[in-house]
Amino acid sequence: RAAIPFLLQLKAQGFDEFVYASPFSGFAQIALAAACEAIGAECTVFAERDQNSEATQPHEFSRLAESRGASLELTESLDEADRLALTYADASSRRFKIPLGFDCPEFRTELKNKVAEQWQHLCRELGRAPHRIWLPLGSGTLSGVFREIVPASVELACVDVHVISNQDLRIR
Repeated sequence: RAAIPFLLQLKAQGFDEFVYASPFSGFAQIALAAACEAIGAECTVFAERDQNSEATQPHEFSRLAESRGASLELTESLDEADRLALTYADASSRRFKIPLGFDCPEFRTELKNKVAEQWQHLCRELGRAPHRIWLPLGSGTLSGVFREIVPASVELACVDVHVISNQDLRIR
């Protein structure tokens, strides 16, 4: 919901290719590919190979991103994907490297607006605010935005999906 408005802002600044480094099971690679497809921009994803596959194949999510038009480059680790994506993006002023989890102020603003709309809708439908919300915790972007939106009385039960180390400040 927030990716298209965010990418349109970047496209207006002259970027027409968006680059992302993805963990093997990251869903953002699909969201980016679908958003790029929708706005007519190029998408390149550097993704680590499926860690659960004996044949070191792309994860199903990487294949889905590719099916939405993303160029896919497989790597052995997320760190390698990040290094290669940065080098690739820096080679052209038309390319923009999206940070892990889309964690940048412009995207967070768009996501905050979209989550706030849905939060109000949810509270109206329930007739109250939920006591607890379960969220996946990959990069920390989604949970950080939720924490800004929902009242402090609402417990955020964040399930670490092990995208980055639990020692990383974005997770803690």
